[in-house]
Amino acid sequence: MSRLLTTMAVISILSGCSSTPVPRIASNISSTEQNALNALMLQNMEEAGRALDLALADYHRIDDLYGRWRIQSLKTKLALGASQLGAARILAPELMELSSQLNDRKVTYQTSILLGRIHNDDEYFRRAMNHASNRLEQAMVYAYLGEPHKAVQLLDPDDQDMPDNRAFIFYQSGIASGSIEDFNRALGYYRAARDYRGVADSLFRLARISADNTDVERARQYADRAIKALEAGNRPENARIIRNWVLTL
Repeated sequence: MSRLLTTMAVISILSGCSSTPVPRIASNISSTEQNALNALMLQNMEEAGRALDLALADYHRIDDLYGRWRIQSLKTKLALGASQLGAARILAPELMELSSQLNDRKVTYQTSILLGRIHNDDEYFRRAMNHASNRLEQAMVYAYLGEPHKAVQLLDPDDQDMPDNRAFIFYQSGIASGSIEDFNRALGYYRAARDYRGVADSLFRLARISADNTDVERARQYADRAIKALEAGNRPENARIIRNWVLTL
């Protein structure tokens, strides 16, 4: 396989699971929802799925609309991250219904972001902009609208909260600009968010830029670090593809 085709294959596989922030609402959560979050942190997807279903049943029993929305939005995000668009679309109507019943600004904002991703429709992102309450939320919308330069301009460099969102913005900016600095910033924020997939994606992007700049040794170093992150995250197939890409250098 040519280097170009191998690179495209890697991009295709990694971009499907490129990390994006998990929709969240500050609230007390049930023990079953916490179990699901713990399982996700450990990359135990089977256990996480069972715990999410139990948490959803718990919230149905007590008519907790916020709890139901959190579980369904997390399921949607996981489906999108796994490139399971059909599964995400099945969840979309209930997300919309819950958002309408809750009539909560943050819920509406985050639901609009998810619907924009599900339907690949900028109108939902523009709707989210109408409900953004701060510069970071506005920046996220610009990143989804394909205007990461505007997103970066809105970020306060002294404010380090929500590193997952900041990582996503700088990652999108790096894709648009090819900037090593942007991907390094994304890498740092993904580390802070303890998001190994984002770490691996950022490292691979840095490896590609290094290879394009004929710095083969540095490209191999970045790629090796990405491989180790993916293997530790139980993604051996993705790690194997990057290892094969290294052989083309």
